[in-house]
Amino acid sequence: MEAIATYNLLRVRVGVAPHTLDTQTQQQVIDAVLLERRRELAFEGDRWPDLVRTGRAVSVLGIPAFRTLFPIPQNETDVASSITQNSGY
Repeated sequence: MEAIATYNLLRVRVGVAPHTLDTQTQQQVIDAVLLERRRELAFEGDRWPDLVRTGRAVSVLGIPAFRTLFPIPQNETDVASSITQNSGY
């Protein structure tokens, strides 16, 4: 319920009609919030972390799963022998 209220604050602020909870399934609400977040933060660099955090980077971007993790720099693995490189790199 709080998610819808917060989500609707954004919609009303930009002049879009608020959503009503009775016509939305939980997944539709989640999808709507993610879409609104994508629009609201379009040029702020939050898209990649959102896709990785929600587990949608592979399907949305069509990338191999190992690409959701960055490689660990070689100088870090040189000084800390217990660190293992992320798979795929």
